[in-house]
Amino acid sequence: MVDFESEDLGGSTFSRVRLAGSDFSRVELTGAHFWEVDLAGSRFDNVNLQDVHIQGDIDGLTVNGVPVAPLVQAELTRLYPEYAGLNPTDAQGYRDSWARLAAVWDATIARATTLDAATLNAHVGQEWSFIQTLRHLSFAITSWLDAAILGRANPWQPLDLPWDQMPPHPDVPSDRDADVSLADARGLYDASAARLSAYLADLTDDRLEQAALGSPNPNWPDERPTVAEALRVVFNEAFWHHRFAVRDLDELTS
Repeated sequence: MVDFESEDLGGSTFSRVRLAGSDFSRVELTGAHFWEVDLAGSRFDNVNLQDVHIQGDIDGLTVNGVPVAPLVQAELTRLYPEYAGLNPTDAQGYRDSWARLAAVWDATIARATTLDAATLNAHVGQEWSFIQTLRHLSFAITSWLDAAILGRANPWQPLDLPWDQMPPHPDVPSDRDADVSLADARGLYDASAARLSAYLADLTDDRLEQAALGSPNPNWPDERPTVAEALRVVFNEAFWHHRFAVRDLDELTS
């Protein structure tokens, strides 16, 4: 247990640090960046949240006594029609949802073909580049469709990109900084998307609650989501990474 009082720790880096149950009183955090931070159960009293940007899984958040999550959900649905279909209830709903997600990705990839390689490999803050995002989306589809739902062993392609915090595994590629062209990244994504579309074409309602044949992550081989759960992960990955990609392309080309 360490206590800090009346000390200047500005510019410090806290990585893989456990601060659960800590007390922060009269602390200045202006300009701080929180990334991959678990704030479940936290309470903020008398705080100043001017010009604050929050991106993450928001559920049960109240601001000044007002439940925020339903307001966020409603606005996301208004702004992005494809968001409303992220939690389908039947096989046709899954097909329709993927069709909408694939369409917005196709439009953004078409936009990317008009941009130079420097822009497509550029980073906004610590975010992935556009090309890295396409590589990760291929990885996500491969993990949750091929490895999990279909139970295929070692289905990943050499240029697939796992999330940065994934523990290394000899069967999973992890070359974050590989020099990859848009054509190659698009080829990865197109092949993965085509496999998903083919699987969904034959999907039936009764299959949705069946257990996947494998695990999406070889580090946890006993993980067995249902088919519906695995597909929803893919859809959420496709939606959110598309939003991130568009956001960053807008900033890079503004």
